[in-house]
Amino acid sequence: MRKAMLLLAVIGLTSSLWAADNPIIGTWKLNPAKSKLPASAAKTKEQTTVFREINADTVEGTSTITQIDGTTSVAKWTVPSNGGILTYQQGGPTVEGLLIIATWIDPYTTHNTYIMKGKQVYLMRSKISQDCKSFTTIVPGTDEQKKPVEYIYAFDKQ
Repeated sequence: MRKAMLLLAVIGLTSSLWAADNPIIGTWKLNPAKSKLPASAAKTKEQTTVFREINADTVEGTSTITQIDGTTSVAKWTVPSNGGILTYQQGGPTVEGLLIIATWIDPYTTHNTYIMKGKQVYLMRSKISQDCKSFTTIVPGTDEQKKPVEYIYAFDKQ
């Protein structure tokens, strides 16, 4: 369950970054060389995430992950452009009772809070670079020895 939540966290992570002159709007590709990925991502060949403004109040994110064996998975979600609850239309969490809330810290920083049964289970931090050419997301997790670790997902704008 933790691996599934980690993957969904990464997919949903940046969905919570602003519309209307929003630096997140566009196509982003995972840069494995700049990332610190969990072992569960070892079979990932590439990940591309596209953000678009649906209307003045909503941003849509679509993330496509292609595995080394050629299989793909797609997740699609929406989030209010001023923050709020993420809603998955495809490929979302299958965990009963999981709530994801996006909070904007500033125009380049967002926190996604994952709440299950009234308790916070993740706090994911995303930051867009000042030149708007890259963003990173820090995701809490555990390593193979069950020790806490922070994974880093680095994306480059295409």
